[in-house]
Amino acid sequence: IRDYKVTGVQTCALPIYQGSHNLVYSGARARDGRPVILRQLRPELATPQLFTRHQKEYELLRRITSDYVIEPIELIETEDSPILITERPEGIPLAEYIRDSRPGLREAAKIAWLIARAIEDLHKFNVVHKDINPANIVYDPVTDDLKLIDFGISAVLPPNNINPEVNRSIEGTLSYLSPEQAGRMNRCVDFRTDYYSLGVTLYELLTGVLPFTD
Repeated sequence: IRDYKVTGVQTCALPIYQGSHNLVYSGARARDGRPVILRQLRPELATPQLFTRHQKEYELLRRITSDYVIEPIELIETEDSPILITERPEGIPLAEYIRDSRPGLREAAKIAWLIARAIEDLHKFNVVHKDINPANIVYDPVTDDLKLIDFGISAVLPPNNINPEVNRSIEGTLSYLSPEQAGRMNRCVDFRTDYYSLGVTLYELLTGVLPFTD
């Protein structure tokens, strides 16, 4: 259990996940009981680049207004590493739901519609997620609520960007990357990459497997 000061209010959190760069905690604010997620850069691995990524992710989330996107609450600057605090959505990762429940055609169509709405909202704010996949989608089958999470590599594209840069590095979850993200095409990464990843996600949603396994 970790204790954090969130705008002067004590918050207790339990560890729920340890990634290659992040430590993730689930907790609730003491002042109002609001469920929150705290994602902290692992202090021993923190770099200026990852510091900047956390800050950019927070600022990016603040510009988005959508019922289908995780809501940012605060970014805490600590001596060791920043802590990004967001709402804690109800539900489970869509990857877990696909694995355990195998939704039928009607429910798959409903989930697909929700994901498409979420992506549409992102693009209205000129944001490209760049890592759409079932692990980054939280779905509640009881309420049909759905949230996109993990905007660590997301980007804001200027409207009417005529000469965007070609992608020079591979970021994201390999099985869901568009060809331009994976460096297989000499083309820029733009809004279409999210729709490619959506297509792969829908294939998995309907079949339980990925379209490409090699």
